[in-house]
Amino acid sequence: MGSISHALNQSLVPGKLVMWVLFMLSIASWVVILSKATQLHRMNRAGKKFSDRLRKSKTTLEVFEEGWDDSDALQYQIYLAGAREAAYQLLGSREPSEMLQTRVKEAGRLSSRKMDYLSLAFQTGYRSALLKLESGISMLKIFGVAASLLGIFGCIWVVMVGFDSAKTFEEIAPEVGAGLGFIVVSFLIIVPSKLARLAFGMIAKTRRRQLQQFRDDISRLFERSFALRESQSEIPAARESVARSSDRAGRQENLVSSAAGSDSGVKKQYHSIRDKLTPKPEVESMSLNPIARQTAVLRAK
Repeated sequence: MGSISHALNQSLVPGKLVMWVLFMLSIASWVVILSKATQLHRMNRAGKKFSDRLRKSKTTLEVFEEGWDDSDALQYQIYLAGAREAAYQLLGSREPSEMLQTRVKEAGRLSSRKMDYLSLAFQTGYRSALLKLESGISMLKIFGVAASLLGIFGCIWVVMVGFDSAKTFEEIAPEVGAGLGFIVVSFLIIVPSKLARLAFGMIAKTRRRQLQQFRDDISRLFERSFALRESQSEIPAARESVARSSDRAGRQENLVSSAAGSDSGVKKQYHSIRDKLTPKPEVESMSLNPIARQTAVLRAK
């Protein structure tokens, strides 16, 4: 205490100025610690309340339709992001409205592409919940680093001034004690900030696993409620594939039949130019002799 009191009796710059900044950092760190602890308590209580309400709901969008609003419930942020995206994909609006359940039933189901958008919405809600869960914890680290740097600066400055002005050891001893007083005051800020940051980090890690599990569960619930069934989505595709395969088979059959017809047909006859130029004797004689032509007609009758 004597060292701290001697440190407080230092000159205005930098002795009293450093002590004043350390005092403000101590107040700020304790404000962050208490507010974060209160916030985590409210988040835990609101999350349990929302989970109980969601289990009692008869339909998937019942909580969204009634306009539930509790920003402290991290699970609600994930649910709200998915519910708004589902309402937009089904009805074209992200806000709750009257007769929502009836309109959702008439809207049908979501295709696989729209379900991908719904999964992205759940991921966005999950990241927003994590940001709110971990907010303020990094400030404690900043306060601890700032306090350590200020404590070291004050200690070094006072010791240096003491060595420059002192002539004997008895004169330098109080200055060394005053320098150590700055270190002690900085530790009074660093230690609570460090312990609180470790405790909040452990709590945030546990809550993160719970939020991840909730995100997966609610995503499967929306998929069972609004995803297009595989049988319904596969029938048009199967019909289209069957039609394409039948057309392909018909074209192949036509090609095979045409090839077979060309192979099984009468073999083409090729004549030499000599055959074309040389007339047949019978045809020539019949064309020149009218008696022979008449005889051939009578025989045909």
